[in-house]
Amino acid sequence: MNGGGETTVPPTENGAQQSQPLHQLKQALQIVYDPHSSNDDRKQAGAFLEAAKSEKEAPFHGFKLAHDRTLEPVVRHFGLLLLENALRYSWPDYTVSESTTVRNWILSLAENVTNSDPAYLRNKIAQLWVEVAKRQWDNEWLDMDELLVRLWENAAVQPNAAQRDLVLFILETLVDDIFNREDSVAGLRNTPLSKACFDVFTPLSVFNTYYSQREPSTVNRCGEDGWLVRLVRLLDGALDAGVKENSEAEVCSIKILGVLKACMGWSISKYGPSQTYYGDFN
Repeated sequence: MNGGGETTVPPTENGAQQSQPLHQLKQALQIVYDPHSSNDDRKQAGAFLEAAKSEKEAPFHGFKLAHDRTLEPVVRHFGLLLLENALRYSWPDYTVSESTTVRNWILSLAENVTNSDPAYLRNKIAQLWVEVAKRQWDNEWLDMDELLVRLWENAAVQPNAAQRDLVLFILETLVDDIFNREDSVAGLRNTPLSKACFDVFTPLSVFNTYYSQREPSTVNRCGEDGWLVRLVRLLDGALDAGVKENSEAEVCSIKILGVLKACMGWSISKYGPSQTYYGDFN
C-alpha cells in the first residue's frame, strides 16, 4: 500500500514470509480449542493469539483465515476478530489505500456468505461491514447502497437466505447505531450518516412529491424503491407464504420487522416524518 512510513496493512500474501505467521496462528488456535492440550500450552497459545491482534499484518491474516472455508468456523471467527480489532484500534492510522483494501476484504467475505456458514460468523461479518460504514459511508465510500442491493437481489436469485439475512442484519445494526444507540463512532458523523439513511431508505417518489427542495446526501442511491419498500415487499411475500406453516417465512418476517422497528422513529412516508424525529430533512 501507498503512504509514508511503515506499511500498516499488507495488500497481498508474500510467500513464506506471510504463510509462516498464518501457519503459526492455525497451530495456536488448534492448541487453544483442543480439549487434550495442557494448560500451559493453552496459556502460551492464547498469549500468542492475543499478541497477534496488534501485529501490523493482523488484518491480512484475519482475512485469509476468515476466507478459508477448509478451516473450522472457530478459526475463521478468530480471523474476523483480527479484522475487528484493526477496525477499532488501527483505522485512524490507515492511508486511504489501506482502509480501502480492508473494506474490500470485508466486502469479499460478505459476498461469499452461504447458508452453511454458522450464524455467528455471518453476524460478525455484518458487524464489520457496519463498522466500516460508520467510518466511510458518505465520505470515501459512496456506493454502499448499490452493493447492498446487489447482495439482496443475488440472494433472491440463488436463492441464498444467508445473504438476505446478512443484508437485514447490516441494515438493522447500522440504523440502530446511527439513530437509536449512543454509538461513539456513529455519533461523530451523525449528520451525514442520518442523511444517507434518509436517502436510501425512503422511496424516491416521496422525496419528489413532498421534499423536492431537499439537499440530498452524496451517496449513490440504487433504484427508486428504497429499503422501506423492499422490506415491506418481502414482508408481504413472507406473510403470504404463511408464517404458521412456513418456519423460514416466520424467521424472515421477524427479522424484517426488526429492521422496520429500528426505522420507525425517523423514517419518512407520504405523511411526513415520524413524529418522534425532530430533525431537518434538508
